[in-house]
Amino acid sequence: MAIRSKKILVVDDDELIRECCIELLANRGYTVDTAANGMAAIERLGASAYDLVISDVNMPLLDGIGLFLSVLREFPYLKDRFFFMTGDVAEGTEGPVLKGLGKRVIAKPFKVKEFLDAVDACLEPSAFSDSGGPLKRRRERFAFVADCTVEFGGPEGRFSARVLDISENGLKLKYLGDPKGADAAAGVYIKGLDLKRTGRVKWSRSAEGTVIAGIELTEPLPVSSVLNGR
Repeated sequence: MAIRSKKILVVDDDELIRECCIELLANRGYTVDTAANGMAAIERLGASAYDLVISDVNMPLLDGIGLFLSVLREFPYLKDRFFFMTGDVAEGTEGPVLKGLGKRVIAKPFKVKEFLDAVDACLEPSAFSDSGGPLKRRRERFAFVADCTVEFGGPEGRFSARVLDISENGLKLKYLGDPKGADAAAGVYIKGLDLKRTGRVKWSRSAEGTVIAGIELTEPLPVSSVLNGR
């Protein structure tokens, strides 16, 4: 009997955030559905069973708090499998209503580690220590989805690609083509930001007809400027 992939519902009115979450979660083997607001999410929840709900706070029609209260009434099995994200750091993460709900809240643009730790805390308790702290992951990465061009070894090795996440010293990319060997030279141009960087492939693997690759940069990436420039 095949093992069912855990199913996650991502609720956010920002299409780029939804797309970024899909990339991060699908890459870890999860099945992902999305909804653009709380009302659409309730329809999804009524039609299918989910293992986790990740919701923005401020959305049209029905916000994240209203969605969570509806979940408590109609889908109580998800009470402990629900967390919030918000771009309103000044108020959203400190508001008394959110505090009273006792749910985890992560700020957008979110760090990949923090996002995945929150998913693990809900779905994979064994990934956390007895003290409740997450096990250490690799260097701090930030969720960031953007179109780019990657070049391996010259113009003949140029591909259209997509950035999946970024750190000060590296990028994760997705492209159609063949995996490259470790230490292969790479050049990356992120469209819309007029940002160019060179580096070397640290790892690459095939995934359902595409290649996912980690690029270590020779020059640090100004992460805060890139995120603010979106």
